[in-house]
This record gives sequence, C-alpha cells and structure tokens, in this order.
Amino acid sequence: MRGEREHIIGIRRTFSLANSRTAPLGPDVLSTFCDKSRFAAWRKSPSSYLVCEDDQAIPVQAQDGIITREKELGAKIETERLLVSHSTYIVKPECV
Repeated sequence: MRGEREHIIGIRRTFSLANSRTAPLGPDVLSTFCDKSRFAAWRKSPSSYLVCEDDQAIPVQAQDGIITREKELGAKIETERLLVSHSTYIVKPECV
C-alpha cells in the first residue's frame, strides 16, 4: 500500500508542477491555425529536437521518423537523446 500512496502523491506533484508551469501561458491566436504560412522557417533556421526515449505518447521510432523526414526535406536539425518522458520540461526542466 505504501508504494501506491507514494505513486499518487507523485502524480499530484507532477500535476501541480505542470499547472504552475503552464499558468502563465496565454491562449493560442486563431491565425496560427487558420492563416496560410508565407514560408517554412524550419528550412532556413537550424532547429533542435529532443528525442524522449521513455515517451509513452510518441514512440521513439516515430520521433526518429519525424527527424529523418524533416532532414530529407532540407531541415537542419540537431538532436539530443534523453531517457525521459514526453513532458521533459515539466518533470526534468534541468535537462532541457
């Protein structure tokens, strides 16, 4: 029973931390979803991708596929790999 209690407390702490990190964010502007893009900035600007190797939302193979496809289309992507979950910036901000 003690393990289950600690797990629940850990989940509550994670949600509390997530809420504190996302509270300052404002709503997305509708134009980001509706307006046509004038150019693909990712083709001109170098970018980074953190492969989260313990991600339960996006499998590692899918992340690697995204990176490969974008590089084939001309993107300049620097990659890092960490054994972390999907929300790295919330649970391990020191790694990001």
